[in-house]
Amino acid sequence: MEGVEYDSQNVGNAFVKHFKGIMGVKSAVEPLNDPDSLFINKLTASDALSMVSKVTSEEVKLAMFQISDEKAPGPDGFSAKFFKSAWDIVGTEVTAAVIEFFENGKLLKELNATVLSLILKVKAPKAVNEFRPIAYCNVLYKCISKVICKRLKGCLGNLVSCNQSTFVPGRLISGKILLSQELVKGYDWAMGHPGVALKIDLHKAYDSVSHSFLEDCLVHFGFHEKFIGWIMTWEKGFRQGDPMSPYLFILVMEVLNLILSRNINRYEKFVYHWRCGKLKLTHLCFADDLVIFCGADRGSIDVIKQALNEFSVVSGLIPNMGKSEIICGNVKEDLKAEILGALPFRVGEFPMKYLGVPLSSKKLFQKDCRLLIDKVKNRISDWRVKFLSYAGRVQLIKSVLSSLTVYWLSLLILPYNVSEDIERLIRGFLWNQGVGRRGIARVSWEDICYPKCQGGLGVASLKNQNIALMSKHIWNLVSNKDSIWVRWVKAYKLKGRSFWDTNETRFDSWSCGQLLQIRNKVMGNFVTKVGNGENVFAWYDNWMGKGMLVDLINRRDIKEAGFDFKTKLAYIYDGKVWKVPEEWHEKYPWLVKYNIQTFNKEVIDNVLWKGEDGKVDEYAVKRVSWKAESLERNCCHFENNRRSVQQVSDLIMNSVRNRLLGLVWKNNSSVAEAAVEWNVELIKDRGISVVVWWLCFGWGKMCWLYDGKVESVGRDIVLGKDEDGMVADRRNREWWDAAGKGVLSLLVAAWRNEEGMAIWLAAGMKTMLCFCWIV
Repeated sequence: MEGVEYDSQNVGNAFVKHFKGIMGVKSAVEPLNDPDSLFINKLTASDALSMVSKVTSEEVKLAMFQISDEKAPGPDGFSAKFFKSAWDIVGTEVTAAVIEFFENGKLLKELNATVLSLILKVKAPKAVNEFRPIAYCNVLYKCISKVICKRLKGCLGNLVSCNQSTFVPGRLISGKILLSQELVKGYDWAMGHPGVALKIDLHKAYDSVSHSFLEDCLVHFGFHEKFIGWIMTWEKGFRQGDPMSPYLFILVMEVLNLILSRNINRYEKFVYHWRCGKLKLTHLCFADDLVIFCGADRGSIDVIKQALNEFSVVSGLIPNMGKSEIICGNVKEDLKAEILGALPFRVGEFPMKYLGVPLSSKKLFQKDCRLLIDKVKNRISDWRVKFLSYAGRVQLIKSVLSSLTVYWLSLLILPYNVSEDIERLIRGFLWNQGVGRRGIARVSWEDICYPKCQGGLGVASLKNQNIALMSKHIWNLVSNKDSIWVRWVKAYKLKGRSFWDTNETRFDSWSCGQLLQIRNKVMGNFVTKVGNGENVFAWYDNWMGKGMLVDLINRRDIKEAGFDFKTKLAYIYDGKVWKVPEEWHEKYPWLVKYNIQTFNKEVIDNVLWKGEDGKVDEYAVKRVSWKAESLERNCCHFENNRRSVQQVSDLIMNSVRNRLLGLVWKNNSSVAEAAVEWNVELIKDRGISVVVWWLCFGWGKMCWLYDGKVESVGRDIVLGKDEDGMVADRRNREWWDAAGKGVLSLLVAAWRNEEGMAIWLAAGMKTMLCFCWIV
């Protein structure tokens, strides 16, 4: 009973009594009302039959080896690693036991047993319900669940609406968060579109689902009777830790979507939320995290309330009034009071926590990201820094601290000061000082963030990693990824235009504005491989591999020819002939003669990523991660082909130290030894810098004498002059080779004039030869 205190001897009994009362208990629910009008999407007979095909030994082995070795064992005490290691011995018997279940449909009671582990929901729990039970299942049970899940998730895309993204192949959680930020934009305006957002928390979601309701759902979705029998042999209810529970819970929540859609169609008084009518968007759901959007009127609230009540009656899932929140945007106080009277939820405010990140109607501030900063700070505080080696701290940064920020970085563009605060904490931990203490850094943080092959430690910079991860959303847009967020952006933001051609408006969320700002940094790397040309924007997509066509053809000519900037490539090119005005044949002959070799009306278009090495391949975040660091380190821009002594010194110095530090990681198998040598080389390269400065001083004097036009082999090599006399882009070339050849060519150039000769002698013959030996 709530409010009753227990001493140490009776605490265990209180936990057992509590969880016995909520887990595996059959709830009294009512049957579904008119299910034929509710379940529109069903499995086909052939799909249902294929899901109960005979289970093979290869399928069992694959399911077993997909279970992580790190998973905790169940009541039998055996882990998945044990079965994998001894598969040659026990594999035959395990396979036979699993296949026997699928043939007979009977599950041993001992096999279905679990161990419950209680996880804290709050830091200092005072009640039993402030613990979350996690079930540790037996490995054989997990193997059976894996086989069922593999067959089940293949059909979820056809049964579950796009409002849900949990465990559905190809659907990402990021789309829900980005879309919710767009919809709440303007909630804080004095004059704006009225709207209501309901964040609903379901009371004991996994523990409250009726067993009979689940069976009815499977029947009405069209699953085979044998497949339903496999699932219903599990009688303990939904369990967190059971591989099968999340997939079944998706089907349960889909019924809420069906009930809500049916009620909206029956009652015309429902008003869609602003910018939701085209897609008939009413809610976003990720497992038991549910957000409903509607217009700010009593009729819409009544429809939602009726749908929630009907769903509660048939499923057993009830909204938690104490945790559910309602936020009204641009709603008058009298109407707001009427809405709260109909749905007595707690009044929420922005920023509110949604799927682990702040949901805000305004710009993201440092205080909104305090949760992430504190998470990194607390994790560092838990470690005893003085007992960790340097190599150990590097590994913890790359494996643990970096993983703490990846989720946020893939969903939000963090404010600059937030990234600085987190990196400041990481730097303090790296230099063995801990939280809130300053140490002496042996090298700058920028050098730490370079790849190992370039002399760094391979620690990803938060700012550049943020851009790399967020570029995934840009790729989803330009490649027409099938997601609810992409559909919404195309319907309300782009409206037929190219993403590269759209501008920021005051109705865009802060995240959308940040995406538009970073697109210029990655625009040149997206290359479209033309198929049928139906999804390629003729003027704005980089299908030629040399940039946008709109930059090569006068915009006035495009308009006068009768084209608009929404024109697709298939409209002006049919695979052989360009459908352009006659005057273009003389004005743009290169376009008329251009032949798209990949054009094929039977093949869809594909968007690829062009790396810094010039290689065009499928998009992957890993290929984008080091883009910014590599570009900054390998490219040295000189204005009007003039160089200062400092610029040339930096160029050659980076080449030398990259070579030395990069070899450290290749020549040492031990991370600890490599880390020690890496620090030693940092000290060594400072002695080399004196030699480089004297060398560059001599080169700078020669460039000054010839007004920046030194006609020597060295100038051509370092500038990047090719055989045709054109200055080439050296970003993709090994600067180590260029620096080595450049040094030798500078010696030749020095001997060609008297002052250069004097500088060469002044620098010291021995010092210069020493440098050449290092190179």
